[in-house]
Amino acid sequence: MEEPDTEINLRILVVCTGNIHRSPFAQAMLRKALDEAGLEDIAVESAGLQAMEGESVPSEAQAEALVWGVDLAGHRARQLTGHMVLGADLILTMDAYHSTALATAFPAHRDKVNALSIFDPEGGPDEIQDPAGTDDETLRRVYARIALCAAEVASYYASP
Repeated sequence: MEEPDTEINLRILVVCTGNIHRSPFAQAMLRKALDEAGLEDIAVESAGLQAMEGESVPSEAQAEALVWGVDLAGHRARQLTGHMVLGADLILTMDAYHSTALATAFPAHRDKVNALSIFDPEGGPDEIQDPAGTDDETLRRVYARIALCAAEVASYYASP
């Protein structure tokens, strides 16, 4: 969370489906990477297109996040709102469905929408797979990819 006296120069919104696996982890990893790069003036939040408001991150996802040095125990799912979209300067999505849904619902803001995967230095598929209902290995792979992308986002904004 940003200090109250920090002037925010960029607002990033990370969007997935339920806001309990991918987007909260991406939010936490982005915050960590941005802080490490000295970019406290960039705000990061997350939401879901079909979130069950108030739902917690599943225990296996919390455990995997701790491996990466972030604690998701206090995270509660939030439903995406128009206010969030209007306030964001950059919206990072996990797959084409999310990007299309946002562009359709908020056509004036479609230029803000990008796939998080564009920051993957190793390339790979455009979609960052939803680990809900999968095995631990899939969750590890998904979180590793998100962590890689988050580090690249911070590197991009830290570059002069």
